[in-house]
Amino acid sequence: MINLLIGGILGLIIATVGFDLTQNPDRNLTIQTVTNIVIALATFVAVAINYLSIKSQKESRRWEVNKDVLIKVSTTLSDLMAQTSKLSDNAFNDLQGIPEEHKFSPDNSIYSKFEQYLEHTVSVCCPLLNKEVIAAIAKYKKIDSNITHAYEIDEFDIFQAYDASYAAQEELMKTLNKTIKKYAAI
Repeated sequence: MINLLIGGILGLIIATVGFDLTQNPDRNLTIQTVTNIVIALATFVAVAINYLSIKSQKESRRWEVNKDVLIKVSTTLSDLMAQTSKLSDNAFNDLQGIPEEHKFSPDNSIYSKFEQYLEHTVSVCCPLLNKEVIAAIAKYKKIDSNITHAYEIDEFDIFQAYDASYAAQEELMKTLNKTIKKYAAI
């Protein structure tokens, strides 16, 4: 849209100057032509400022609408990543025969809360979020399902499952952080 507007205004300026020069080939630009060019440039600047203002307002509204959802998903994902990392470390230590220094018992409510937020994000907020976040969530869900299946059929041991889950969670977190930074205009 803005490209069309810029092209139209520049075309108008060139047409005005060209028309004036063809009508008065022996004279230079007239005051009227210079005035028309200045008016066209001022119009161009005003339209550009208006366009940028509307775009900024749209991004601000998008952030306000999505802020709570994105922060909740990001926060629970962060908690889940910390838990998955600890579980992965414990599984690795078990495989290596290293005794645990600290007993860690996972909090299953973190995973269920995260799944609930993901489901809520996809089912309710889908029209408000950008396609990149929705695609990243769908990709994460598919990878998580594949990891669970691979573990159930003994294709992955527990350490590989936790490690793969952590990698998938990291990818989703990168996308969420990128989107949050974009929406928050940071």
